[in-house]
Amino acid sequence: MRTLPALEPPVKETLSEAEQRKLDRLTERETVIQYDDAGSLARVFTCHPTLVRQLQRRGLMPIRQNGRTWSFEVPKSWVTIRPPRKLALTPEKRQERAALMKLHGVSPRSRKELVSVER
Repeated sequence: MRTLPALEPPVKETLSEAEQRKLDRLTERETVIQYDDAGSLARVFTCHPTLVRQLQRRGLMPIRQNGRTWSFEVPKSWVTIRPPRKLALTPEKRQERAALMKLHGVSPRSRKELVSVER
């Protein structure tokens, strides 16, 4: 029995306008981080220009760039998952934040998330 090599999809160098608009939608932007126990590096695939600028500021160059998508290799020690930090707010600060959220139309359900995530 003969094993056939895996086929990789061809990578397009330029995108059409329709393809680019699809990439630009916020819901279509994603970041994928991949690593294993054997290696010391993690691969970061992203469509977020902000994350790209942060990685480039730290001296990393993309290993691959295709339109508005970038791939980087970073040390695994840079990849962390932290729970949101809870803030100890004074009553005055709490009222100030509530007024700001009301002004910006934030729903009561999402207020709890915003207060706990904001630093």
